[in-house]
Formats: sequence, C-alpha cells, structure tokens
Amino acid sequence: MTGVGAGVIADETERADKIADNVVEHQLGYSESKLLEKIEYALQRLDAGTYGICDDCHKEINIERLKAKPSVSLCIHCQSRKEQQRR
Repeated sequence: MTGVGAGVIADETERADKIADNVVEHQLGYSESKLLEKIEYALQRLDAGTYGICDDCHKEINIERLKAKPSVSLCIHCQSRKEQQRR
C-alpha cells in the first residue's frame, strides 16, 4: 500500500501493537506479583508452622499437591469448592 493513507495505517498498526504489548506486559507483571504474594505467604506459614495445612478446613494438604505447587494454601477439595463458587 502506498500513498498518504499508508502512513496512517502503519501508525495505527504500530499503535495497536504497542497497546497489545503493554497489555501483555501488564498481565505478566500482575501474574508475577500474585505469585510472589503467594510465595511470601507460604514462607510466613512455614515460619509459623502452619505450612501444608488448608486455610479453610485446617486439614493437611496432600504432599503431592504441595510438591506440584508449593505456594498453595488450600487442599484440593476446598480449592475446587472455591472455584465452583466463582462460577
């Protein structure tokens, strides 16, 4: 594409690309921030002696679940119930 309109389209495309990149960066930053919060909470629980205990039902969290995702604070049953309530 050539002519006067081509520059405008290119600028709009660049602008759209930059906006999309910013959205992705924001989402990644948010996700990393949430993960860091969960890790810090897990470390606090480790110091308090409550790591591996479900925050809701107070039963032990399955060791395989903790190995797969060490930052979890809910057992699989309570996590499933929480996700169903969100729907």
